[in-house]
Amino acid sequence: MKIIIGTKNKAKVQAVQTIVSQFYDAEFVSLAVPSGVSEQPMSSEETREGAIHRARHAFVEGATMAFGLEGGVTLVEGQLYICNWAALVTKTATYTAAGTQSPLPLTVA
Repeated sequence: MKIIIGTKNKAKVQAVQTIVSQFYDAEFVSLAVPSGVSEQPMSSEETREGAIHRARHAFVEGATMAFGLEGGVTLVEGQLYICNWAALVTKTATYTAAGTQSPLPLTVA
């Protein structure tokens, strides 16, 4: 099984490897791929779109599945929150999931 991770970010690659290797004996490959969104996504929708683009770009010949991970920020009732999305692409489907959203301190926002 060949799993492609659409990033060279070591923390993101390690996160996917740690989880997936509990269930599958797989070869992992990380690729630098475009997100197709802003360098700093400014909404949950844009962040999700970036994760999907990364996973789809990473799904190359010979891959069993590909992951895309994207972090961004989103405005909720005047408060800026950090958000993150993951996408998993197979030959037949695309799956997405969001992580916890946490408010950013005003000094960071």
